[in-house]
Amino acid sequence: MDVSIIIVNYNTAQLTLQCIESIYSKTSKLVYEIIVVDNASTDNSVELIRDKFPNVLLVQSDVNLGFGRANNLAYQSALGNYIFLLNSDTILVNNAIYKLFCFLEANLQITIVGGQLLNKQLFPVHSYSVFFPSISWEVNNLLCGLLSKVKKLCKKRQLKYNNYFLVSYITGADMMIRRSVIDKLGLFDPDFFMYFEETEMSHRYSQFNHSIAFFPQAKIIHLEGKSISFIEKKERLFFTSRAKYYRKVHSILYFKLANLLYLMTCFTKILYSILSLNFKMSVFWIMRMKVFYSCI
Repeated sequence: MDVSIIIVNYNTAQLTLQCIESIYSKTSKLVYEIIVVDNASTDNSVELIRDKFPNVLLVQSDVNLGFGRANNLAYQSALGNYIFLLNSDTILVNNAIYKLFCFLEANLQITIVGGQLLNKQLFPVHSYSVFFPSISWEVNNLLCGLLSKVKKLCKKRQLKYNNYFLVSYITGADMMIRRSVIDKLGLFDPDFFMYFEETEMSHRYSQFNHSIAFFPQAKIIHLEGKSISFIEKKERLFFTSRAKYYRKVHSILYFKLANLLYLMTCFTKILYSILSLNFKMSVFWIMRMKVFYSCI
């Protein structure tokens, strides 16, 4: 088996069906399996997926495990030499899975690879990060992403001479990972329900000198945000996982300094929004700061 494709579903039946349909229509020259983990959905996801795609291996959980633990559960049933983690709110644009597979086959020094994520209009969206969450990351946010823009520009220039470049981590929407490395270092930390699980895993792998690459020839639409309805819930999940990440990877003092920098970013955003008369945005940042403070 070349690749095991793992999709986590939670009350997103139509998105998951659309994602699976795109896999079957776009993927060729590859021996693969599709594993869908259902996180105790309350809609009719299980019946719809089973009826339309009987060849898909459906793993049902009695509880909502979150993203990381659900993928860990599916991994126990996976047979592929490579594990491809794919969000339910994605649509393949080209033979992306085969392209990522060929990339890892040809580049033995790379452990994880991800492709170019696109919005519905096929414009590039966030696919990777050149910083791990750190003081540098927080300073970058305070400076409206200036540091990452400069660093990404330098990285993209490498594409003139190569078809990929190295990054800190790939977003969890599409990640292909060598099974041999997962067997040694594990997949996701079960302490993370959602968000930062791919960041922690990538950081853990990097401690053992494993490289992570962005390969833009593999193209995937990401309907970002469609799988979580409530903004406040999304923010709370994000900041809870952020706090866990900092506590696991850095010292308490480092974590407190990072929090101070983030609060400075919030105040800057609020002030700018008020001065530009964008009161809707100022309310958003006030709400975000309130949720952030409750999670630290």
